[in-house]
Amino acid sequence: MGGIGSGRQGGRAKTDEVPSLDVRRLHREGALEVGKQTIWTWWLGGEETLSIRLLAQGHQVLLRHGARVGGKDQTVEYPVWIEKTPCHFGGTRTWFRCPVRGCGRRVAVLYQGWFFACRTCQGLAYASQSERREERLDRRARKIRERLGGDGGIQRRPQGMRRRTYERLRARYTDLVASSVAGMVRRLSG
Repeated sequence: MGGIGSGRQGGRAKTDEVPSLDVRRLHREGALEVGKQTIWTWWLGGEETLSIRLLAQGHQVLLRHGARVGGKDQTVEYPVWIEKTPCHFGGTRTWFRCPVRGCGRRVAVLYQGWFFACRTCQGLAYASQSERREERLDRRARKIRERLGGDGGIQRRPQGMRRRTYERLRARYTDLVASSVAGMVRRLSG
């Protein structure tokens, strides 16, 4: 049955396990304004794991950070092109162009390797790609529960949420939990 590359993608690193740059967040926080220099830092367990300097230069942003290249720690610096596309009802949407030669894919998020690149070029998988169906259903239910403001269960409608939206989300949450539990019971009863 199956060979190399078949089955679940449990062996690949996941997108939520590595530092990432999201162009939407950079744009929202003003880091893409021409001439603006920004430093982004990632922390893990109270220790700095990565610090990157961004310099916005019109249609590109210059990234400068430390990387381990050929067994040596070096500082790398390279441009990442930025593209804007029009939205249907006005305004524009900002994208990165993957800096890997031959790729150039338009993406919202770049992930860290020895340089920042798209998920495909870094060989990363989404966490949901290695989850069973019931685990994905459980994750969706957790997201709805968080949106409804419940940690240990859903007590009452969050302030400002329409009653119709609340009822729809509650019903969806109940369906997802029931499907998730049923799937786990089926799998365990084998």
